Amino acid sequence: MNFETVIKARTPRTNCVEYGVKTVAVPWAEKSFLRGHNYITLLNDLDGGRVLDVVPERTEKACRELIVKALPTDWSRFKIEAIAMDMWPAFRNAATDLFKESEIVYDRFHVAKYLGDAVDQVRRAEQKT
Repeated sequence: MNFETVIKARTPRTNCVEYGVKTVAVPWAEKSFLRGHNYITLLNDLDGGRVLDVVPERTEKACRELIVKALPTDWSRFKIEAIAMDMWPAFRNAATDLFKESEIVYDRFHVAKYLGDAVDQVRRAEQKT
């Protein structure tokens, strides 16, 4: 079961003769241009189909803060049966520490990506021999 979050908003635009069309930068836009990447950590309720909270950065500390803010007690975290996440070690570390009784389920995209990369490595090694 997949869920998609769509944010639709009209951001203010200007059309300057000297600089061309410019739009206002919004903090929730997840695209990064020219300089590196800006990441967020997002906590979803997959059963309810809703976003619980979002924090800047993609660190273990950010993940821990997000979980504790949304589910402040051990009892509330104890009721969680499974956690779906990507394979980022910071997420895994925070989740295994804070959700001691929950199963971790890795997202299909990253599993397929790592499997594809592994098959590609074997293919290249076989090609050389």
